[in-house]
Amino acid sequence: MSSSSGNGKGFVCPFPGCERVFTKERGMKRHYNYEHAGGREEAAEPAGDWPSPDALAQLGTIDVSELAAPLHSAIARYERRLTELELERRQIQEAIRPVKAAIASLEREHAKPGPKGKRAYAQNASQAKIDAVREAIVAAVKAGELDEFTTTEALRVGREKHGLSMHETTFRLAIATLHESGLLRAVRRTVGGGQVFALVAGESKPYPPDHAGVGVGR
Repeated sequence: MSSSSGNGKGFVCPFPGCERVFTKERGMKRHYNYEHAGGREEAAEPAGDWPSPDALAQLGTIDVSELAAPLHSAIARYERRLTELELERRQIQEAIRPVKAAIASLEREHAKPGPKGKRAYAQNASQAKIDAVREAIVAAVKAGELDEFTTTEALRVGREKHGLSMHETTFRLAIATLHESGLLRAVRRTVGGGQVFALVAGESKPYPPDHAGVGVGR
C-alpha cells in the first residue's frame, strides 16, 4: 500500500477511485483496512468478466445434448428388442396353437363317458330309494293326499303319512329320476319358480328298463 502526503494535503487513500484524504497516516490506514479490506477488493474479478446468461444457456444445452445422446441410443436399442420379442411371442403362439388343438381332440376322444345334466344327479339316488319315493307318491295319490304337488309337499306327505325316511336332497334326486322316466309330468311353475308335478295316469313305465315298476291304475 502506498499513499501520498505532499503539499500539506495530508494522506490520500490509495484504493483506486477512493481518494479520501486524512490528516494522519494512522487514520488513512484504519480507513483502508476497514473500508477496503486492506486492498483485497482489488483482487475481485470485474463483473464484466463473467459469461452472459445467453452464453451460459447455450453451454448448458450443448452439455445436456451430449449427455442425453447415449441414453437415446439405449432407449432405441431396447425398443428394437421389444419389437423382436413381440414377433417371437407371436411365432410361438402360432407354433403351439395346433398342438393345443391336437391335445384337446385326443382328450375328447379318450375321455371317460359320464352322465350329464339331471341324469348325473339322478344316478346318485339308489334304485331302492327311487322305488320308495314312487310307491309313497302312488299311495298318496290313491288316498287323495296328493294331486298336483311340489317336491316339498310330496316329501312332507311321504314322511307324515307313509313313513318315508329320506334326506331332502335324495328325495329331490328321486323325483327328478321319476320325471325323466315319464312317471311324473311337469304341470306348471309356482310363483316362486318351483316345479309342480303330477302322477302320470295309466300304466307306469319301469325305471330302469329291466326293472318291473309298480303299475298305477287310472
